[in-house]
Amino acid sequence: MLVDREILIKGVRPYSHLAIHPCPEEFIRDARLSDGSPVVLRPIRPEDVPLWYRPLKTFSKRTIRFRYFAPGKKINHEMAVRNCFVDCEKEMAIVAEITQEDRKELIGIGHLFIFPDLQKADLAVVVGNPW
Repeated sequence: MLVDREILIKGVRPYSHLAIHPCPEEFIRDARLSDGSPVVLRPIRPEDVPLWYRPLKTFSKRTIRFRYFAPGKKINHEMAVRNCFVDCEKEMAIVAEITQEDRKELIGIGHLFIFPDLQKADLAVVVGNPW
């Protein structure tokens, strides 16, 4: 029994059945820092929540306040989840990831949010103080 013939004709976009669309893999890029160190630029993923906290430890209170509108260093799990679970149909978050001592570290995060009217957007970029 065929319910919707249009699906056969047009096809189905990958992940169209999900409420939050994962970011396409083609946004992953290898790059180099100014000192020549390798860095991977890639979309943020839900499993990045534990990594998301690490660069924030290097930020000043002022950086936290200006980037996350949070007083002092008051960052919580809800904020981490909100920043790591990104619907790529509406927004994009790109992280700069390095490998140090055989473990992944995020050293920077760029976040672009497009408003529903598609006429305006917010862009925020933050890089850990050591970088």
